[in-house]
Amino acid sequence: MKYLKLFLTVSLMASAMSLSAQYMPDSTVVTTTKTVDKGDYDKGYHLMPELKIGSCYGYVGFGANIVLEHEFHKYLAWDIASLDFSAPFDFSEGNFGLKTGVRAFTKRFWNGKARGYMSAAAGWDCNIRKHSELTEDKTRIKIRNKGFNGLGVSWGLGLQFQKHFFVGYTLEYSTAKKFTSHYAKVAYRF
Repeated sequence: MKYLKLFLTVSLMASAMSLSAQYMPDSTVVTTTKTVDKGDYDKGYHLMPELKIGSCYGYVGFGANIVLEHEFHKYLAWDIASLDFSAPFDFSEGNFGLKTGVRAFTKRFWNGKARGYMSAAAGWDCNIRKHSELTEDKTRIKIRNKGFNGLGVSWGLGLQFQKHFFVGYTLEYSTAKKFTSHYAKVAYRF
């Protein structure tokens, strides 16, 4: 029994010494960690069709865009080219544009399922209107198309869900028409 007590005491002391040898105070430990969340962004080039509906030149209208985007940082993307079309539902006029811009993102929220974005773009706009006038003898109406070129600017706010689906609001201004348009839009990024 005496030897058993001695054996247990020596065993406990040996294990206690080996355990304390594994412990270092926090002040001497230097730890470097880098967390990479691959779910935050999808780096690379993307094609994004957008559909929009809202107030177009004072009328209810619609529009469609095709955007080529390059996301090079989890908080920043470049909209390389955006080909825009918008018109009132009566097709009394139409607007075509080619723009480039940037899109800034927030951190993810709602358990990583969504993030906010803000976009700004500028480029060329062309507004084509149907213009009607009476002939000189005032017996017929002539309908002609008139085109106006100018600078087009757009700003947007919205949410991105699950890397691919976007919903948002866009404000567009065209110097070709000197009018603003407001749209609600949805987009899917490939």
